[in-house]
Amino acid sequence: MNTQIYQPLLFLIPFFQISNTLFLLVGNITWPQDSSHPIINYVPSDSIPLIVAESNENFNLLCSNFCEVEKKQHLIPSLEISNEKASIISLQVTFFPNHGFCIGITTHHAAVDGKSSTLFMKAWSYFCSNLEKNTPSLSLPQHLTPFFDRSIIRDPVGINEIYSKGWLNFGGETNNRSLKVWEIISATKGETIKGLFEFSLLDIQKLKKYAQSKVENKKVSTFAVTCAYLLALAVKVDKPKSNKTAFVFTIDRIIDVLNGLENGVLNEAEIWMSKIQSIMSETHGFFSIAGSPRFEVYSFDFGWGKPKKVDVTSIDKTGAFSLSENRNNDGGV
Repeated sequence: MNTQIYQPLLFLIPFFQISNTLFLLVGNITWPQDSSHPIINYVPSDSIPLIVAESNENFNLLCSNFCEVEKKQHLIPSLEISNEKASIISLQVTFFPNHGFCIGITTHHAAVDGKSSTLFMKAWSYFCSNLEKNTPSLSLPQHLTPFFDRSIIRDPVGINEIYSKGWLNFGGETNNRSLKVWEIISATKGETIKGLFEFSLLDIQKLKKYAQSKVENKKVSTFAVTCAYLLALAVKVDKPKSNKTAFVFTIDRIIDVLNGLENGVLNEAEIWMSKIQSIMSETHGFFSIAGSPRFEVYSFDFGWGKPKKVDVTSIDKTGAFSLSENRNNDGGV
């Protein structure tokens, strides 16, 4: 890969516009000694790193359904992270001459979740796709405008403080304010090949029909049946020491949570942290899901149509599954 410094105005001008709109992303995460929880600190000299590069790798291979994880590492920008400070977002645009380009985005999950990073990409692509309209002062539509008013969030139980104390004392440590990423998720899992599999609308309907026969009078979603199917396959492949009963119990608990939403989406949230830590310390088989079909990642349009492929590269390190709507947006996953 050859890194070059030049100005692809089609990307940079809208990038500066969106950076001014979402200025909180320009700051850094810190955890001062006099603060009970991490904060986002912004100073005027802060900026979002943007790398512009060129690659001679096989573009079609990288966009295929099966590809070695290692071949994509040069497309992923890194965050600047130390014990005291962590950047929030890093971007890279990699051009493949006569083939296309790749936009890589890395975010810190403490400040940006999947919904937020998706909103950022949609906003950036919105500015790009509207460049040729010569609009004097282009602004974001309401559905792409972030909402920053935290005063609407009520925390009578003190969940914020509970979680902060949990992180401070995680693993038996005391007052650990380090912002470094855990070693367990800081490296890829050796020589790995990642695969992309599609569930058609017909596949989803069959899974829902089967699930409906097992849980009468319960509504089953596309997300639920897809996750259940993936977890069943994962257990067969991974062959953990836990038996089927333990796996079914996990699914039952998910159903219990969904059925218990009438008690509030944050019901018992104050003990979620301890439950997660307990599971991670007691089990050798921990399966998780990244992304969601509701993020609509194939709606990104920088002026040349929808992406050829969207890849959540963080799962290369965590071993999780990632979900999205299919490229045709016809109800499949």
